[in-house]
Amino acid sequence: MPFYISIPGRGNNSFFVDDYRTGCDLESRSPAWNKLDPQARKKLRNECSLIKQAVRLVLMHADSFPLASNNSAQHKKDVFSIARSAEERIRVVLRFDPKSTITHSKLEKQPGLKELEGTLKLPDNTPDGWCKFFKTD
Repeated sequence: MPFYISIPGRGNNSFFVDDYRTGCDLESRSPAWNKLDPQARKKLRNECSLIKQAVRLVLMHADSFPLASNNSAQHKKDVFSIARSAEERIRVVLRFDPKSTITHSKLEKQPGLKELEGTLKLPDNTPDGWCKFFKTD
């Protein structure tokens, strides 16, 4: 899974370093949100949901949750390390080619993924607020 998640037209977002969770929430409460037509709001909600789903899958294969640090460079290294090891586990469990890119559409086509997600848990050190965030869609 990439360290950065890119949404066309929205730039690169680092889920944990840039606190994407708060960004999605603030965007849906902004005055600009109410000016969007229903189709545009649905598209943005879906983008947030897809990213959240991908990050939840990575965390379910991680040893620990990347807790915030005062040292942003170290925090980025920690996030990258956790994501890299989780990606390796995902590749083994789902039998993905080590050189192929894992995409959401590939994951959706993976047989038994929903059942697998139902048996996995977030890391033990996941803060309560993040657990609540990942339980909602």
